[in-house]
Amino acid sequence: MKKIEIKEFFKNPTKRNFQISPDRKKIAFLDSYKKRTNIYIMDLETKKIKIITKQQKRNINSYSWKNNDYIYYLQDNNGDENYHVWIVDLKTLKVEDITPQENLKVFSTNSLNKEVYIKNIKKHKNKIYILHNGENAQKSNSYLYDIKLKKWEKVEEFDKGETAIILDEKTLKSKYISKIDKGYILIIKNGKEIKKIKSSDSFEIIDYTSNDKKELYVLSNIDRDKIGLFKTDTNANIISNCLFESKIVDIQNIIQNYKTKKLEKAIYMQEKHEIHYFDKKLEKEMKIVKNKLIEKFPNEKKSIISCSYVLGSNKELILIDTYSDKKPIDEYLFDVKKNEIIKLTENYKWFEHMVDMKPISYKARDGLIIHGYLTLPKNTKKPIPIIVNPHGGPWTRDYWNFNKEIQFFANRGYGILQMNFRISTGYGKKHFIKGWKQWGLKCQDDVTDGTKWLIKKGYTKNGQIGIYGGSYGGYATLMGIIREPKLYSAAVDYVGVSNMFTFWDSLPPYWEAFRPIMEKWMGNPYDDKKNAKLISPYYRVNEIETPLFVVQGAKDPRVPKKESDQIVDSLRKRNKKVQYMVKDDEGHGFQNQENRFELYEKMINFFDKNLKNN
Repeated sequence: MKKIEIKEFFKNPTKRNFQISPDRKKIAFLDSYKKRTNIYIMDLETKKIKIITKQQKRNINSYSWKNNDYIYYLQDNNGDENYHVWIVDLKTLKVEDITPQENLKVFSTNSLNKEVYIKNIKKHKNKIYILHNGENAQKSNSYLYDIKLKKWEKVEEFDKGETAIILDEKTLKSKYISKIDKGYILIIKNGKEIKKIKSSDSFEIIDYTSNDKKELYVLSNIDRDKIGLFKTDTNANIISNCLFESKIVDIQNIIQNYKTKKLEKAIYMQEKHEIHYFDKKLEKEMKIVKNKLIEKFPNEKKSIISCSYVLGSNKELILIDTYSDKKPIDEYLFDVKKNEIIKLTENYKWFEHMVDMKPISYKARDGLIIHGYLTLPKNTKKPIPIIVNPHGGPWTRDYWNFNKEIQFFANRGYGILQMNFRISTGYGKKHFIKGWKQWGLKCQDDVTDGTKWLIKKGYTKNGQIGIYGGSYGGYATLMGIIREPKLYSAAVDYVGVSNMFTFWDSLPPYWEAFRPIMEKWMGNPYDDKKNAKLISPYYRVNEIETPLFVVQGAKDPRVPKKESDQIVDSLRKRNKKVQYMVKDDEGHGFQNQENRFELYEKMINFFDKNLKNN
C-alpha cells in the first residue's frame, strides 16, 4: 500500500466548481493561489487563463456569475460564518465588500440569471437578490443590490423563522413562505396560513408543476414514513398519489426543466447515489453523453455521471460531473456543436491507491437496522485497527462519496466505520423520531453496537479501536469513552459539545426561531437537569480514562470554544492527560490548509501511538 503524503490529501483542491458565463464565452473556476482558493477565468476559445482574485485571508468556496462583467462570492471572517458578499469587476479586477457591516450574516443570494437569461426579465439584469440579518441579528430580510448603481433596495421584511419558498419572478416578493412557530412549521401563502406541519413531518414545496401555476410539486412524509413526491393544489392540499418514492430512503431532491417546469429526475441515496428519470428522452440523451465520455475517458466507466445544461445554452454546452467513492468529482465540458469533450479538472495518480467505501448494516440492541459504510485499507489481514466515526448534525446522514479524511485513514492502515444512528435523517420518519431526546442514550447505543459488531465480525479487537467525530460526532466521541471506557483506546473530539447547558445557552441569535423545534428533537436541558447532566460529558469528566485529543476553532459560532475549554480545563485540574489544539483563525472545522496539515499530522500520530501498539 503506497503511503500518500498528508499534504496531498488536505491541500486546497485544484480546479473545481466550474461555471460558464452567461454569454458562454468564458468559464470560471476555483483553484489555489498561494495558500488560499481563489477565482480564475478561462477563455473557452483561446483557453487562456487569468486569476481574478488574489486574497489570502480565507478560501473562496462559493461564487456566481452575475453577468458577463461581474462575479460575486461569499466569504466569512476566520470561520465565524458571518458571510459577506464581495463583488468582482472583471474589467478592473476591483473587489468590494458590499455588506461590510460588522456581525452581519448573509444567508443566501440569487444571481437572478434564470429570470434574466431564460425568462427575459431584463429589470433584474444588474441586480442580486440577498438575504441578510443586518437590521436584526435574529432574522433576515430580502434586498436587491444594483451592481451598476451601487444601491440597495429592501424587498421584503420577514419575521423570525421565516424563509421564502417561491418568489414572484417580477417583484421578487414571496408567494409562499415557510415559518417556524412554536415548534411547528407553517406554510403561508400571500400572508395567510394554509398548512401547519408537525416537527416530525416534512413538507417541502419544490415549485409549480407548470407555467400555468395551478399546482405544486412537494416532497412530503405526512401520514407516511418515507419522503416521496406528490402534487398539491396551490393551497398545499395533496391531490395525487405518490408520484415517486423509495421504500428504503427519503427522496432528496427533484430536478425540473428551467423553462417548462417539466419533471426531469429524482435524486436519492440508498446504498449509493441513485437517479430516477421522469423524462425518458433526457435519460436517453444522458446515456449518449455518458457513452461519449467513456469512449474518450475509459476510466470513467464505473463513475456515477451527472449532467447539467449550461444556462440558456439550448443544449449546445453540457457540464458533466463524474464521481465515486475513490476520487473527487471530476468535471468535463461537452461542446455539442463541435462534438468535443474536454476534461476541466486535473488527474492525480495517487487516486489509484484509494479504496472502496462499502455499504453495511447491523442490528442495534433493540432490533433497529442501522445502515452505514465500512472502509478498509488495502492488503491487510483482520483484525486491524479501526476508527469509529459518528457523523455530525446529528440530523443529517453519512453518504457514499469520496471522503478524503476517510481515505487518509485507510491509507494509513485503519478501517473506518460510519453509521447512520437513530435521529439521522434520510431513512424515514420512524428512524428520525426514535432518536429524539436520545443524545448520549439510545443514539449512543447505536454507535456502541456498531463497534461491537466490528469485533464480532472479526474486523478488529479490543485495544485497536479509536473513536473520532466532529460537532455532534465530537459529542458522541466524548460520551463513547464515558459510557464504554474499555471499548475505545483513543478518542478525538473535533468541535464537539461537552455541556448541554452551555451549548443551549450559546445558540447563535439566528437559530433562535429554531429553538422550539430543537426542544422537541434534543430536549431543553433545563426541563430535566438530572438527565442533562447525565448526558453532558463535562459533568462526567471523572469517568474519562481513554487518551483524548480535543480540537477547536476559536471563532466557531455553532459549538463555541467554551465547550472544549471547559472539558479540557476540568480534565487537567484532575491531572488527566488531554491533548488540546486550538486555532484562532478557524471556526466549525478547519478550512485553512496549513491548519489541516498540522491537525491530521497530530491526529494520525495520536492514533498510531494508542492503537497500533496494542
